[in-house]
This record gives sequence, structure tokens and C-alpha cells, in this order.
Amino acid sequence: MIGNVRFLLDSPTLTLSPLGKVNDAMNNAAMFYLVIFAQLVLELQESSLLDLFLHLLKRHKMTFDDLCTLLKTKDSTDLAQEHALKRFVEMIVLDRSKVISKTTTMQAVLILVEMLFARLSTTETTVSSRKQTPFVMRGTRHRWLDNVVPFGSGGGGGVWEEGEEGNGVTVETTGRRKHDYRLNDLLQLQTVLCSSHMTETVATRVNELLTPLNPVKEDGEGEGGAFVYQISLQMLSWPCVGRKKEACQLCLRHNPGAVIDYCTTMFPGDLDLWVWLLEQLLGNANYEGDPTHPQDLYKSLYKEALGHVITLTTPREFVFLLPPTGSAGFFLPFIERSIKLHFSRATSDCLHDSILQSNNNTTQ
Repeated sequence: MIGNVRFLLDSPTLTLSPLGKVNDAMNNAAMFYLVIFAQLVLELQESSLLDLFLHLLKRHKMTFDDLCTLLKTKDSTDLAQEHALKRFVEMIVLDRSKVISKTTTMQAVLILVEMLFARLSTTETTVSSRKQTPFVMRGTRHRWLDNVVPFGSGGGGGVWEEGEEGNGVTVETTGRRKHDYRLNDLLQLQTVLCSSHMTETVATRVNELLTPLNPVKEDGEGEGGAFVYQISLQMLSWPCVGRKKEACQLCLRHNPGAVIDYCTTMFPGDLDLWVWLLEQLLGNANYEGDPTHPQDLYKSLYKEALGHVITLTTPREFVFLLPPTGSAGFFLPFIERSIKLHFSRATSDCLHDSILQSNNNTTQ
């Protein structure tokens, strides 16, 4: 049946006008039957209907807004309950055909982000009661997120898997939070924000959605039912809106063990930020005002940060970045590594130039 409908809608003479702006009887009839068809099939064969709608979008037979209108539950204002619409925008976000316009894809991303926020913010568990289709956007979710609440740093474990019936995530750890049923949605939102779809526009919208929420306390929990997962979302979105140092400070305050992975992933070549990070780590490593302060952790992180800064500087630049009161014995191994790396790069560049020159002489 779906195939027959797709064949009819592929007719070159049929172009569906926007809803409410149908100009002729043929389009009017087509839209009427399509609405009836959508309502019926949505209950009986949702995946086939969504495939058809994606086909219509790619063939420019219907607009994205009209298709979303057909999928929305009548009189519903709760985005958390719009399961069919969520699956449809997921299909657009994951589509690799390059047929769908960037503008439409961005619209879909923004809707998906808003829906995931709605699902994460709701106190109802029914949003997870319906079996979910796996959202696969491979190779995008950053590793450091496993060390951020709720997966790490007191938020549980890094071990998580799909529940028996696909109704959320089971966290195999002690001290599970009461919000575990929402982790699939959090994973999906993090994945989208780690992908190439993450832009300043998306980051701005994420921050708008986070703004009304209560601040996070030191243990990572929110006050008065606040959104307890906002730390990772702030760390993902703030850098895109010019708040890099604030994002790093948030990581240092709540998840210091993840800061090197975080900065290596988010700001690999930003020397100014790494110099600032060295200052923050050194200050924490030398802090002795609190016996419970993890000095050893910060010393280890400081060494890791030095190792990364070596890759961004020449030996001369690196030496000038070192603190004037530092121990020569502590910094000497790093200076040696910097010199070796610089020599290795210079040798490699020289060999590369020699090979190019040799090839040019051969072809002349």
C-alpha cells in the first residue's frame, strides 16, 4: 500500500501546496486523503508512514512544516509525548543523502533538541514507556562525557546498557539516581551536540533552554528538582557561544579528572586556553589550605597539560611559558621532550622538502 501511495505522489504533475493554501481541487483532494491516510497509518504502520514522509520531503512534494503538522497529535502541546514527530526529525538528522536542505536539517535538529529537553525535564515516566528505535550517529559522542554526571564523578558508573524492553537505560552500579530512565534521551542529546550539527544557533538554543533551570550544587544535583544533567550540556554548548573558559571552570569544579580529555577534544589547538589551563592547574596543585584537596590529582593533570602544550609550541616558546619559580628538575624532562619533538618535526619537514625537490627534478 505504501508503495502505491508513493507512486501516486511521485507524479510530476502533483505538487502539494502548503496547508491552508491549496489552489485547486486536485491538490485539495490529495491533501484531504493524505491527512486521513496519515492518521490511520500512524497507528498501524508508523515506520512506513515516516519513510513515506521522508520521501515526500526529499522529492519536494510537501514542506517540512506541513509534514510536522500532520505528525503532531491533535491539540497536544507536550513535545515529550510526540513520539512520531521525534522519529521523523531523527530520520532527517541522520539522513546522509544530501538531498534535504541545510535549512530543513537545522530545523529538524532544533526540534529534536527541544523534544529531548522536554523529555528530560518532565517528571512523567510515560515518555519512556514506548519502545524506542536506536539513535545511531556513530563516532560523535565524546569520550570525556563518560566521566561527567550522571555517568561519572559520583553520578554512577560508566557502564550502561539498554533496558530489557528498550524502555530506557539500566545503570549497573550502586547508588543509582532516580532519573535513570531518562539516560537514553540524555545520550541522544549529547550525541547530537557532539556531531557536525552543533552550531552557534544550536548552542544558543541549548543555553536558552538551560537558563530557566536552577543552578547545580557542588554534588552535581540540582535544587528543587532542577535539571541534574545540565553540566555536560553546558560544557558542550558554552564553547560555541564564546564561553570557553567558563566551560573549563565548570569542568574543573565538578569533574577535574575529565578536564584534559575535555580540552583536548574541544580546544586541541587553542594555545591561549591551554596556557590559562596550566595556570589554573598549577594553582590547584600548590593549594594547601584544605587537607582534603586532591593535590596529587592536579599535579598529574598539570603534567598532562604540559605534554599537550609541548605539541603547540617551539622549545623557546615552551620555556617562556614555564613559571619562573618552578623546579628545574621537574620541568627538565618536558623541555627535553619539546626539543626532541621539534627536532623530529624539523627533520621530517626537511625530508619532505627533499623528496618534493627530487620529484620536481625528475619530471623536468
